[in-house]
Amino acid sequence: MYLKHYQDSITKLYQNKVRIDPDQIDYLLNKNYRSLLVLVPNLSYLSHYHLAKSNNSQTPDLHLWIEQKSRYTSIITLSHQFFAQDKIIKRPDIQIKVYFDVQLVEATSACDEQMINTQHPYLNHCDDRSLKWELNTLLEKWLDYCQSQQYQWLVDDER
Repeated sequence: MYLKHYQDSITKLYQNKVRIDPDQIDYLLNKNYRSLLVLVPNLSYLSHYHLAKSNNSQTPDLHLWIEQKSRYTSIITLSHQFFAQDKIIKRPDIQIKVYFDVQLVEATSACDEQMINTQHPYLNHCDDRSLKWELNTLLEKWLDYCQSQQYQWLVDDER
């Protein structure tokens, strides 16, 4: 009985799903660009690896890797790192493409996945726009969280 109710609920959610239009995605990508630049104000000048610490000792460090860089774009990875059983766990580990010329930021993967909910029963019915929306909404929420933690980027001597 419960399984049938669950399946019916999922079916209703899918059938009543609001379609994501391109303007909504552009707005989100631009908002994420602005949020990222608040978090990392000199991003366009950075290269290699950088570390940020929060004043809150309970907040994990924020790690930034510049993977690729060109005049108009960069590919970066932002991550928190946790240590468990002698292993480093990166969560979330979000790869981001930054478009400096058009002021957009696009999350391209999270934890090496291009989609968040790989077990969704209607995954085959999701279009690229929905997947992009899901990934970039995750980025939006995480950037908001990171901003609230008041990270300070360390200079090379402080690392």
